[in-house]
Amino acid sequence: MLAHRSAGIPGWVGAADVVIAVSASGRGPEALAAADAAAARGARLVAIGAPDSELQSYAERARAPFIPVPRRRPAWVSLWGLTAPVLLTGRALGLASITETDIAEAASRLDADAERCRPTAETFTNPAKTLAMDLAGTIPVVWGSSRLATVAASRVADSLAANARYPASSGGLLEASRGRVGLLDGIYGSVAGPKDIFADPYEEDEEAANAPDPTRLRVVLLRDEPEEAGVELEGAEPVRPDSARADVVEDLATERGVGISVISAEGASLLERLASLIAVTDFASLYLALGHGIDPVVVPAVSELKERSARRPL
Repeated sequence: MLAHRSAGIPGWVGAADVVIAVSASGRGPEALAAADAAAARGARLVAIGAPDSELQSYAERARAPFIPVPRRRPAWVSLWGLTAPVLLTGRALGLASITETDIAEAASRLDADAERCRPTAETFTNPAKTLAMDLAGTIPVVWGSSRLATVAASRVADSLAANARYPASSGGLLEASRGRVGLLDGIYGSVAGPKDIFADPYEEDEEAANAPDPTRLRVVLLRDEPEEAGVELEGAEPVRPDSARADVVEDLATERGVGISVISAEGASLLERLASLIAVTDFASLYLALGHGIDPVVVPAVSELKERSARRPL
């Protein structure tokens, strides 16, 4: 299985392959281009999106299955509504191992986390509010300790950018060990913070004592360690934990005075563990936005980008 987020489909896709085109609105150009290309090349097509949409029309013309998912605004809140049919499609094709129990347990986990993170819950008992406070005024770096946690890390970074307008980066601990962990020693990590690199080093800065605290990194470490939790998972390879490297990253950040927030996956199934990593951080991104006076639903730059791009000739 290959995730493909660009327009069209890879050049090698043909009649022996299946294309699952997903769009919350049913009119996303990437999904429409994928559906069109799949039909043209004779690949099997499954389309998932808003009913009575362009994507449904594409599927009907190709005589392909279409799974309607009522549209919700903004599109990112449709994550789980779109995920379930994709997983069940994968199961029908023999590509994914998923049961109705897995989906029910993940839904229960999401409900429980929504209760814990509700607006009326006090900050000291609300993990999302606590995380939002820790992230306020920082540059978030989100790392996952397994392949599953790395997928969640990408979602966390996207949520922070889309909702709170925070420039967050994400990746796995293996990527971090190849150089990204050097951020801890950078100007936003262990050192005093950004400065005028052309300033006279011998000139005394009288304003330094009254300067505000520098912007610092904040590491968000998503730990997914089912083996240590005594849970045996089917298909353990995709979630093999990197516990030793995660422990070292925690130590390195602490030694350098870089803030770190650790979120541990919970649950028996892969889907529930993914939900446990995403739910709290989704709420945290919303609280962070509201704390800064930002409406997470209204994104003028995105609307302007789409409108202005549509007016320009191809």
